[in-house]
Amino acid sequence: MSKLLKIFLIFFSSIFGLVLAAVIIIPLVVDLNDYKPEIETAVKEQTGRQLSIVGELELSIFPWVGVSTGEIIFSNAEGFTPDSFAVIKHSDIKVKLTPLLSKELEVSTIVLKGLELNLAKNKQGVSNWADLIAKEPETKAVQQQAPAEPVDATPALASLMIGGLTVEGARVTWDDKQAGQKVIIKDFNLKTGKISLDEAIDIQLSLFIDNQKPAVTEALSLSTQLKIDNKFQLIQLNNTEINSVSKGAIVPNGAMDVQLLSDIILDLKQESIALEKLNIAFDDTKINGFLHVKQFNNPAIEFKLAINEIDVDRYSPKKKLNKTVPSPAVVAAAASSLIPVKTIRELNINGDLAIGLLKASGLTVRDVSLNLQAKNGVLRTRQAINKLYGGEYKGQLTLNAKSRTPKISLNEKINKVQIGQLLHDLRPNEPAKLTGAVNLAAKLNTRGNSVASFKSNLGGNLSFSVNKGAVQGINIQQMIDMGKLFSGKAMKQNYANEQTLFSSIKGTGTVRRGVITNPDFLLSSKQLLVNGAGTVNLVNEAVKYSVKAKLTHKATKNRPVAIKVAGTISEPTYTADVLSMINEKEKQKIDKAVDKALGKGGAEAVNKLLESFF
Repeated sequence: MSKLLKIFLIFFSSIFGLVLAAVIIIPLVVDLNDYKPEIETAVKEQTGRQLSIVGELELSIFPWVGVSTGEIIFSNAEGFTPDSFAVIKHSDIKVKLTPLLSKELEVSTIVLKGLELNLAKNKQGVSNWADLIAKEPETKAVQQQAPAEPVDATPALASLMIGGLTVEGARVTWDDKQAGQKVIIKDFNLKTGKISLDEAIDIQLSLFIDNQKPAVTEALSLSTQLKIDNKFQLIQLNNTEINSVSKGAIVPNGAMDVQLLSDIILDLKQESIALEKLNIAFDDTKINGFLHVKQFNNPAIEFKLAINEIDVDRYSPKKKLNKTVPSPAVVAAAASSLIPVKTIRELNINGDLAIGLLKASGLTVRDVSLNLQAKNGVLRTRQAINKLYGGEYKGQLTLNAKSRTPKISLNEKINKVQIGQLLHDLRPNEPAKLTGAVNLAAKLNTRGNSVASFKSNLGGNLSFSVNKGAVQGINIQQMIDMGKLFSGKAMKQNYANEQTLFSSIKGTGTVRRGVITNPDFLLSSKQLLVNGAGTVNLVNEAVKYSVKAKLTHKATKNRPVAIKVAGTISEPTYTADVLSMINEKEKQKIDKAVDKALGKGGAEAVNKLLESFF
């Protein structure tokens, strides 16, 4: 037994001695630099490109097997500039020897300094790495193969640990001649802590992006704690912070500073990604909440976001002001113009959005909320603005895209909104044609997939009222005074403004094929009473109303005045219906006077002429 033990001791002592000798002797005897020509020739044979090992190669054996290099240059593909495809100023990588015996991989900090990578595509669309991609040989005949052995899903390595990764001063250039685009990523720096599965890895990243067309620059930095499970199924980015500073002519206000904070969880097995504790800040805007996405092939999205304030106009291109002022129902329909039916059918969304202060299209509103649900081809929204120019708005929209032609239904309510202030902010260069507190309730439906079809198919019912305001562009008092001409009474010599003050305007309407029919229009004030009926055609925006106006005090002694309203929604016209103001007795008196002056039949000719004017 002792003899056997002695043999074993001698054997292992010899092995250890050989290993120790190799560790000491190999680095002294073997000089990797002697093999530079062979390495360069092998690369040339395999790739057709030139590899130039300019710097010195250093070899280490124990306890770390590793290589350190100086400058290495790998040439570019033929026909591309610059001459180099990739350059490394310095690199260093070492693997610990003994853990490999237990299928454990332990690597020291991997260092890459001065990396330069030139990626390009010529005008024909060929990239400068296309020749490096190996093409699989074509098989002339299908050979029968033995049944494949079951694949073992367990990782080949028992553990993986890397001391860290350091990339300093890297530069990547992307030059696409076909698209006319050139992007340079420079000052790329990456530093990580110890890399090990199931343990948090500290990561620090910074880079600078220079995009030449359009001319935009961006300074980007990222810090996070990365954690990956040993099956590479669960990836977590905890305490993630991203900072971005963009500058350029196309950037709103020339520059934008954005900060994002979040915990990001990617579960490949469950096919889900979650952004928890999400905080985004830019300009005066702060966004917080969460975002969840499940089922990558058919994403199910859930979110809850709160925005303190946002100025949409700041980030929108300048547009010409639209003269028409659409109602919330029309705005909703217009926003759905050219509905992507296929996309709507695939949507699976459930989310809530709250905005403290919103500026858009010149309007400023507060306390905005939106609930969005979309599933099985039906999209539903519930929206509210609790502070809308002295009033409030609430609405619901349902968009059914199950059939070829989308269907839309709306339930809109506006309460006590000061329409004059709203119109002034919407079109500051034009005087508001209507002031007062507006109330509106509308239940509407339509179908189609264009603005024109939305309007022409619009139907439903509505009611409206406007309190304590004025209609600009018409002075009904002046028109009533015109009626006094026929009774010989004097007219008022001057009128304050071309406007009509009122206590209230109200009415109801039915909508059929885009035409609003209002049978009970009523305007009242302390001095006036105006009632009538008319239509508003949303398809061609034509307005057609007939109303009668009279003074409320001593009403029996005042002549009613008939007024015709025509033109369009944005440019209405008002004319007095003179013939309807004349009673039968006055008409006979005028006819006699005309016949006497012009001869018999003259009055009939004059009446026809007047009818043509009015």
